[in-house]
Amino acid sequence: MSKQLAVPSAFNLKVDKRLDEIVMRALAPKPAQRYPDAQRMLADLEAWQPSAKHTAPAKGTYSSDASKTALGPRSTADEEGARNLADQALKLAKLPGKLMEAADMMEEAFNKCPPLREKYAYQLKLWRKGLVM
Repeated sequence: MSKQLAVPSAFNLKVDKRLDEIVMRALAPKPAQRYPDAQRMLADLEAWQPSAKHTAPAKGTYSSDASKTALGPRSTADEEGARNLADQALKLAKLPGKLMEAADMMEEAFNKCPPLREKYAYQLKLWRKGLVM
């Protein structure tokens, strides 16, 4: 029984969906699913150009209207505040000795806006183990 590989963006938030697809195709378990040669892979890599649209954080695929709590719809201000907390946590994690504080801040962001957990859960797991990427 083989284990499915995690996409690169699970380890590095700067990796976009297109690069995930290229890497996963290169690592496909079945040779028929892989690139036939290095030239084709190079063509895809050259077509993929990191730009502002690739490195910008992805907008949530949910709407605040669809997001409900037991008390009613989630406030847009809460979601924006949670995103700000997540951004602060990402910056804080880069500072020496601040990793656990950043992890706590990210947990707080998750509590305010649960969809953020889907995006940053693996990052938080690494932080809790003392790893920064």
